[in-house]
Amino acid sequence: WGTCRLSSFNATTDRGSSGCGPCCNDGSSGKEAMNILILTCNTGGGHNAAAAALRRELESRGHTCAVADALSFGPKHFSEVISHLHTIAYRYFPKIYGAGYRKKEERVLGEDETSFEYKMNAICVPQLYRYLLSGGFDAIVTPHVFPAEMLTRLRRKYEYKKPFYFIATDYTCSPCVDEITPDYWVIPDERLIPEFTARGIPEDRL
Repeated sequence: WGTCRLSSFNATTDRGSSGCGPCCNDGSSGKEAMNILILTCNTGGGHNAAAAALRRELESRGHTCAVADALSFGPKHFSEVISHLHTIAYRYFPKIYGAGYRKKEERVLGEDETSFEYKMNAICVPQLYRYLLSGGFDAIVTPHVFPAEMLTRLRRKYEYKKPFYFIATDYTCSPCVDEITPDYWVIPDERLIPEFTARGIPEDRL
C-alpha cells in the first residue's frame, strides 16, 4: 500500500504481501532485530488478542516484544475501572452505548480542541513516558485508540521521537482516530482509505 518506516529502516509493501515493514523482517533478511512495545488496552478481549497475535508474529521474525496495558500507567485501579465501565455500557446498555458512539462519530473538533477521551488518557502519560525511557524501545505499536492518544499527547509534551504505529481493528474510522498522530495508520482494507482521508488523515500515511 505504501512505505512503512520503522526507525532508520525502510520497506515497501504491496497488497497481498505478508510484511508491513522492517518490523516484519526475519533474521535471514539481514535487518537488525528491534525492541518493540505493543501497547494494548484493557477494554475488551479483541484488542488483547490482536496484541498477542502481533507479538507472536514479530517474535517469530527475531524481534523482541513487550506487551503492556496502557491504562495501567494511570492511577491505582484506573485500568480496572475503565474496563468495568466499558463492559457495563456495551453489555447492559447497548442502545445508549450505540447512541453515544454515533454521536462521537459525528463530532467535529476545532483546530485546537481535543476530545474527552484524549484528556482522560493524558492522565497516563507521565508514567508511560518514564516506562518508555527505561524500556529503550525502538518503536511502539498499538491496536487501540486510547494508547494512541496517550502517545500523541506524549509526543506533544515531551517531544518523544520514537515512531509509533496505530493498527485499526475496526472496519471503520472509529471516533478519535482522526486526532492521533502516529507515523502510520494500519487499516484492514484499502477500500477504507476514502473514509479515513475524509477525516483528514493523509493517504500516504495509510
